[in-house]
Amino acid sequence: MANTTAELEALLMQRSLTDPQLLAAADGAPEFRILPDATVIKIGGQSVIDRGRAAVYPLVDEIVAARKKHKLLIGTGAGTRARHLYSIAAGLKLPAGVLSQLGSSVADQNAAMLGQLLAKHGISAVSSAGLSAVPLFLAEVNAVVFSGMPPYALWMRPSTDSVIPPYRTDAGCFLVAEQFGCKAMIYVKDENGLYTANPKTSKNATFIPKISVAEMKAKGLDPVETPELVQVNLYRIAQEALTNARRHGGPDAVADVRLRYDDAGVELEVTNTGRPMVAGRAGLGIVGMRERAAASGGTIEAGPRPRGGFLVRVRVPSGLVTPPVSQSP
Repeated sequence: MANTTAELEALLMQRSLTDPQLLAAADGAPEFRILPDATVIKIGGQSVIDRGRAAVYPLVDEIVAARKKHKLLIGTGAGTRARHLYSIAAGLKLPAGVLSQLGSSVADQNAAMLGQLLAKHGISAVSSAGLSAVPLFLAEVNAVVFSGMPPYALWMRPSTDSVIPPYRTDAGCFLVAEQFGCKAMIYVKDENGLYTANPKTSKNATFIPKISVAEMKAKGLDPVETPELVQVNLYRIAQEALTNARRHGGPDAVADVRLRYDDAGVELEVTNTGRPMVAGRAGLGIVGMRERAAASGGTIEAGPRPRGGFLVRVRVPSGLVTPPVSQSP
């Protein structure tokens, strides 16, 4: 194994980059951390920035206060606007690389807004091309803002079950922390951390302050997340159902949206109290909802309620692999 830089360089010149001896020598090289005293903070797009002034202004105050004692690399998520774009682009059968570019554009917008709010404190937002200047910003003002989406763009490798980019802003911020050798990585979300169940939907959810992977598995808490494409399809179905309620239900119609999670899957239900839609051939909105439910591997019920109004109910079983969206040549 190479013990010196010269020996490692000799192997690099002589061997394939996948040569086992070369890889072992590289692994044995001393670790170098560019910013060992810095912390990466990932600001959630949907959980924080999308909430506007009520969430963002207090966050700005906390950042300004924290940078007095800490060196902060502040990455921004994309949030609801990116999910909306993903839904449209997936419906157009565009590839994962294009969706990655769209998600990046929203994360960039969030970084620009946060950078403007922090500008009077000397904290700026940098593009991916400007990340090399991060040490200079930290040396001067102890903080800098960047867009959290990893710069894969068209080279984004698609997942096996959908065209939604598998590496998004959480992954991008983690990669920044890893590449700079930062001491910590903190996710700023709208929950305290890990719970025994979804705290937004379960009143019995209990906060878990600390737990190991082995303990998670022993408690049956293996993470099972609804596939991203299913999430955006349910969002679009709810959006269409609410649009129909407003368009056809009349001025006094009241809509109710419910999202339920259980061991069997996820269920979306949208009801309204207005007049039912005119009977006859299903409109394009209903057809689109049926297509999205089918693309998610689920079932949909849409029609007038016996007591008046209209019902849309979608059920997607858990553990179901979302069929891949076919790519046009």
